[in-house]
Amino acid sequence: MQINTNMSALFAHRSLTNQQQHLGQAMQRLSSGVRINSAADDVAGVAIADRMTARVRSLNQVHRNANDGISLLQTADSALGNIGDVLQRIREIAVQSANDSYSGTDRGSMQGEVDQLMQEINRISIDTKFNGQSLMDGTGSLGSGTADEQTVINGLRGSWLRESESRIETWYGLTGKGDTPFEIMLEEDAVGGYAASITPNNGTMELRVDMLDFTAPDTLGGFSADRVIAHEMVHAVMEDNMDLGSMPWWFIEGTAEFIHGADDRVAADFTTASALVNAAPTVQPSTSLEYSSAYVAVRFLHEQTTGGIKSIMTQLKDGATFDEALAATTGFTNATDFLNTYKSAAGESYVQALWDGGYFDNDDTGAIGGADADDGSVLTATSVIPDTGGYTYDPLSGFEETWPGGFDQTVTYNSFGLQVGENNGDRLNISIGATTVNALGLASINVATDPNTVIDKVDLALTYLNEQRGGVGAAINRLGHLINVNAINIETTSDARSRILDADFAHETGELARRQILQQASQSMLAQANTTSRQVLSLLG
Repeated sequence: MQINTNMSALFAHRSLTNQQQHLGQAMQRLSSGVRINSAADDVAGVAIADRMTARVRSLNQVHRNANDGISLLQTADSALGNIGDVLQRIREIAVQSANDSYSGTDRGSMQGEVDQLMQEINRISIDTKFNGQSLMDGTGSLGSGTADEQTVINGLRGSWLRESESRIETWYGLTGKGDTPFEIMLEEDAVGGYAASITPNNGTMELRVDMLDFTAPDTLGGFSADRVIAHEMVHAVMEDNMDLGSMPWWFIEGTAEFIHGADDRVAADFTTASALVNAAPTVQPSTSLEYSSAYVAVRFLHEQTTGGIKSIMTQLKDGATFDEALAATTGFTNATDFLNTYKSAAGESYVQALWDGGYFDNDDTGAIGGADADDGSVLTATSVIPDTGGYTYDPLSGFEETWPGGFDQTVTYNSFGLQVGENNGDRLNISIGATTVNALGLASINVATDPNTVIDKVDLALTYLNEQRGGVGAAINRLGHLINVNAINIETTSDARSRILDADFAHETGELARRQILQQASQSMLAQANTTSRQVLSLLG
């Protein structure tokens, strides 16, 4: 028996201390409801739980951000809808004004209402705000030139460019590359004496229109304006796709004439078949007869070619020289071989047959694809480049247009970045275009003097406005889905964090009872151990 070292008491004391620690931990968990009350409770768990806590709190804020964003967008949508209603009314007035049953005084009254409506558009655009932030007050510009300049711009932005580009793609298989600058220039007495011309300049296609040749809303220099533009568009598209240096001038100018037909020109220039075919130019043509000869030469070549002119254009676009393209698609070995044939009896007979058959003075222009050239439908001077309307600020898909000063439309967008995620960079950027009168392209519209142009411009403004409203609506829907997904993320992350962080009361109450019993037992055993040493006294008795 020992006195100095009471092993039973030491063991009981250690057990008691251990039970007190576990009992204290169980009480902490039950009183706080949290399983981890200090990092020592679960070193890895506390780090994971903290990250999850940060995520849950961030996601809750994202939830509020998205709802705020929806409120902002709904404000913009309401304003855009009201502007749309105003535009519908302006269009209704323009349609009314276009009717000849109204007097000038009546139309003046209609314009008075339009002026008031335009002011309301600007008011809505400027005053629509959310939490002090303007939503769509950006500026735009659509100036105006003289009446003649505006008419030319209306034609170019209407159907002249767009329909010419479409016809060239259909019958020649050519389109612009898409990124080549295309600068429209309105000039007085343009160099060269041409009503319109295409000039390549350091990678930019310059379309020059001579305003002194402008005589009426749909004519330039006595020819239909749309056909002149179609001629120049052939030059622009060919220049953008191939090397014109390998081509003879009769082909370059003849294909430009063939796209819209030049029977009326030939009828005016014709004296004899021999004179016409022998006028085929080897240098840039300077007379109407040379243009006529070039046109007929290309039309003659079209009939001698497998696949027509389009097959030659395909070869040239793929990098072939003109001689190589002819050899691949016709029975001619080169350009000289063809020209010799055209200027021979064969060419004269071809021209004479067209003349005798009345092809040069019928309704069809002789354009590629038409009744005369390809047994298609009759293409008249009016229908060959159809007037399809649809005023647009970007009529060409194959080029990037730059319009003259005063006719360029620039729109400023109000941009908003919504923080829709928990991490840096998780943003939804929303842009709402300006909706002022200038931005909508409606500056200086007048239903009293030109109601039809007002109709076209309002249609374009409605298209632009609907694009803005569609973007706003799509963003609202996106935020709605984001909120739903975000709610699920909050739920699942909170559930995962709960399993790590929250106390299991069923387990902890059972643990508390167990530790209390063990504590009491340890205390009792420690008391018993402390009394065992007294038994030594019986040995000394």
